[in-house]
Amino acid sequence: MEHNIFAQLNRILTDAYSNEYSSFYRDVYGKKGYHLKPQGLKNQLEWDAVPLITKEDLAEYSYAERAFKPLKSPVLVDFHTSAGTSKSQVVLNLRDRLFEVDLREIKKYADRLIVIQGGARMQRFHARADIASICVDLSDLTTLANMAARFQINGIHATVSQLMVATAYLAEKMDLSLIRVIMICGERFSTEAHAFFREKYPNAVIFPMYGTAETAGFHALACEELARTGGDYVHFSKEAAYPEIIESDTGRIIGEEDIEGELVLTILWEDVIFPVIRFRTGDIARRVSGLCACNRHTYEILGRTKFDRARLPGGHLQSEELERVLAPYADRIHDDYELHIFDLAKDGAICIRMELQVHPRSPNVNLSEIAESVSKNMYLGPNQTLLDGIKRGLYMPLECVLLPAEAALGRK
Repeated sequence: MEHNIFAQLNRILTDAYSNEYSSFYRDVYGKKGYHLKPQGLKNQLEWDAVPLITKEDLAEYSYAERAFKPLKSPVLVDFHTSAGTSKSQVVLNLRDRLFEVDLREIKKYADRLIVIQGGARMQRFHARADIASICVDLSDLTTLANMAARFQINGIHATVSQLMVATAYLAEKMDLSLIRVIMICGERFSTEAHAFFREKYPNAVIFPMYGTAETAGFHALACEELARTGGDYVHFSKEAAYPEIIESDTGRIIGEEDIEGELVLTILWEDVIFPVIRFRTGDIARRVSGLCACNRHTYEILGRTKFDRARLPGGHLQSEELERVLAPYADRIHDDYELHIFDLAKDGAICIRMELQVHPRSPNVNLSEIAESVSKNMYLGPNQTLLDGIKRGLYMPLECVLLPAEAALGRK
């Protein structure tokens, strides 16, 4: 760890622990048996011993209890509902620090973006780089396509699933080869999805981004080199976040490169309403060996440590929803079932294939019956079941299969 980074982390931690407006860190650390000395930390070993903060820790305190008085008066404070996996509201200090990633490389390719369900926060983000943007709701895809054509957009900012749904509508109204930039955020960017977008938008450079609702913004963006090579690779902004990789089970810091682990983030902005220190994101990542051509470390975002929420075309799936629809089968299958979700290229589009792996309590379990029941009763949105999505061609029919023997044996 560089000396200036350690000094900044030490200052952020000390200020948060001693803050007179919120006792959040004193309380949470106390419950974990940790107490920070008044003089702060002496070295990186002491930083490594600072407790990790979880989504459960955040959920135990109201937004007001977590809010710190900012060091500088903010222009705007935004209390908004998170679409992230924590399903809770977060406190943001927008000022000029919400999205601390450099958009100069984006500006080289596009100056008129359409943002799918991004809201005014995204527009302020783009405006900082002198990029015009319009925000359109995914619920009206025809209007989205008409607006894109009318304003001659040359860039798109969306999640993977949003763009999968919108692409067919955009193709009806405009020439997709005019799109020069795609900014992808909020979801795992699979190889299949990347190939699909590369085919549909042949002249677009695809820039993956990374951020979380709990840490209040985007903190990582691919450089031009990474954007052209493909994959979910990003560089973390040195001004925005300090990333660490840990073993999920033990919390041990993984210092080696190319080793997968859970991503932990500390936000380096010092004028936020709530400082986020050593937060367990729940995302799996690895630090790629060596430096990029732009002389920065590269991180690959690989997925989730556990399933809690998946964004899908036309909606999303909560783990509680899967548990709900399988509850009637508790006497016939064990609770170690697994749902595997794949991107599948089909007929010039990306279709989602789901495979439900179950561990029967007896050999007489009807797998087809389970698949049919789950498809009819599992909701991916307020008014859409999985079966509705299958009929619309967004999903392949659900497959219910036996959990592999070695996995089932390991869970007995």
